[in-house]
Amino acid sequence: MQAPKDRRKLGRIGEDIAADYLACKGYRVLARNYRRNGAEIDIICRESDGCLVFVEVKSRTYSTFGQGFEAVGHTKQARIVQASMSYISEHNITDDDIRYDVISITLGGGDSGNSIEHIPNAFDAR
Repeated sequence: MQAPKDRRKLGRIGEDIAADYLACKGYRVLARNYRRNGAEIDIICRESDGCLVFVEVKSRTYSTFGQGFEAVGHTKQARIVQASMSYISEHNITDDDIRYDVISITLGGGDSGNSIEHIPNAFDAR
């Protein structure tokens, strides 16, 4: 697969790959591209043990400037946490375990394929 040059298209492709990856691992995807409070959560899902997982997906076409997960700094984390609290409130979720994961995807060109790195519990709600 030729890697796309458009950043939005790249993001959509990466999110599709991540959602498929999570589904294959037994997660149930509840929502995608949830937007609140000026932030977006790429994927919201439930793990088989019931844990509610908020997933940030970072897609790259190469890793020259670092892995995608390295772009999820403190400011981005805080915005994701704030948006997740809105989701929790809107859906009356009270006692579920929650977790924040990052999935970093490097899209390969030609025969090299895609690289997926899933980092469970990548950061905390501080």
